[in-house]
This record gives sequence, C-alpha cells and structure tokens, in this order.
Amino acid sequence: MRGSADPLQSKFKKNIYQVINDAKKFNTKIDNYIRKVDREMSLPPLRVNRGIIRKMEENDRKTEQLRIINENERKYLQAKKSYEREMHDIMEKIIKLKQHKF
Repeated sequence: MRGSADPLQSKFKKNIYQVINDAKKFNTKIDNYIRKVDREMSLPPLRVNRGIIRKMEENDRKTEQLRIINENERKYLQAKKSYEREMHDIMEKIIKLKQHKF
C-alpha cells in the first residue's frame, strides 16, 4: 500500500525538512556576507575622486552662504517691521500730544 503512512506525519516531516532547508539557506547567505565583508575590509581603500569631493564641498559652501543670506534677509525684514511699528506709535503719540496741546 502506497499511502499507508500517516498523512499527518508526512506533513510534519515536510515542515521540518522545509525549516531545515530554510535554515541552511539562511546560514549560507550569512556566511557569504561575512566572507564578502572580510574581503572588502582586507582590500585597500577605494580611490576617491577628488573632483567630485571638491564639487560637493563647493555646493556645501554655496548652500551655507544661501542659508546665511536668507537668515540675514529675514532678520532685516523683521527689524524693518519693528522699526515701522515703533515709528507709527511715535507718530500717533505726537499727534495726540498736538491735539491735547491746542
């Protein structure tokens, strides 16, 4: 009889074999990754293209300058508004004093 084995036992065995195979695949992937990292660490450092680094530093300087310019512009506008507000208050006080004087 071909199917005389317990069907639950065969499913259980299949699941166990599947877990074992998955663990083997996982272990081989980890081993390959460790070998790759060890090989890359033993190699000399990669050559760096200094032109690209120079361009990146130049872009950093430009963005920093733009940030500073924008911050100064914001401070200027804020100071201008406060100055105009103070001048308006002073002018109102002067007008009130003139009205009360006469």
